[in-house]
Amino acid sequence: MYRFSESLRRGSASVALVVLMMVVAMVIAGCSSGTASNSGSGTSGSSPANGMQASSTTASAPADPSVQVCGECSGKGMGKMVPGKAVVKDGVQVVAIEIINGYYVPNKITAKAGMPIQVDFSGKSKGCVSKPKFPGLGKSADLSKTGAATLDLGTLKPGVYKFTCAMGMNAGSITIQ
Repeated sequence: MYRFSESLRRGSASVALVVLMMVVAMVIAGCSSGTASNSGSGTSGSSPANGMQASSTTASAPADPSVQVCGECSGKGMGKMVPGKAVVKDGVQVVAIEIINGYYVPNKITAKAGMPIQVDFSGKSKGCVSKPKFPGLGKSADLSKTGAATLDLGTLKPGVYKFTCAMGMNAGSITIQ
C-alpha cells in the first residue's frame, strides 16, 4: 500500500489505480504474485473462500512480480513423470490419481480406447492442485472439502488428454490407445 499512496502523492493516480485493481483481482482469484503476502489471518498458506491457496514470498519466488506462484508447488510446475495404467472394473476403466506432496501421482496414464473412463482423485490439498481439470474435455473436480472426487470422462477416442491444476501449472495426461 506504500507504493499506492506514494503514487497518489506524485500525481500518478491512474497508474496506482491500475496496480490496485490488479492486486484486488489476484486476491479475488485466490492467487498471489511473487511479491504479495497473505493478508487476513496472518498465517502463511491460509486458504481463501474459493479454496485456492495464496503463497507468501519465498526465496524460490520469481523475480517478476506479475508471475503467479502456486501455493502447492511453489512455482516449480509439474513433478517428475510417474506412469500409471487404468484398471478395468465392471466394464469401466478406473484411473486412481493421488495428490502426494502437492503433485498428481501417477501423472502419465495409459488407457484403452472404446471403454468408458472414470478418474478417481484423492488426497489432501487446499491449493490449486485440489481442483484438477481436463481443459480439453471441459471437466473439473474439487477435492478441497472431502479429499476425494470422481470424474466420468466417458468413452474417449485415441489421443492424449491433458489434466492440470486450477492454475494450469501442475499437469499430467491420459493417453488413450
